[in-house]
Amino acid sequence: MSDHPNSRAAFLSMLPHLTDLNRAIVECLLHERATIGGGLTCDEIEQIINRSHQSTSAALRALKKRGIVVETDRKRPTRSGRNAQVVALGRADKGHPALETPANPPTHQPDLFEKGPDYV
Repeated sequence: MSDHPNSRAAFLSMLPHLTDLNRAIVECLLHERATIGGGLTCDEIEQIINRSHQSTSAALRALKKRGIVVETDRKRPTRSGRNAQVVALGRADKGHPALETPANPPTHQPDLFEKGPDYV
């Protein structure tokens, strides 16, 4: 993904349109890219977002099919010691329809926890 601010804005603009799991994965990869860079394995994402392998890998597959997440040329060992593909965010600046900024983007990006702990 490009380091250009518009690229980050494109990803942020699509967050409200993703499922909670997909949103958590994209936010995880956005944070990783801003702090470390280089991507994460499915196993690392599972640990960060505290979700099962089955749910996380299925969501990653769907995000890859849409071009939101891409495989890198790197691999890293998982907790079990097997090498796993490292994934990263796709390029929001390349005009992929799922990543384009809407004509009237929302002015408020809701916090996932803004409703408070008592919200059911």
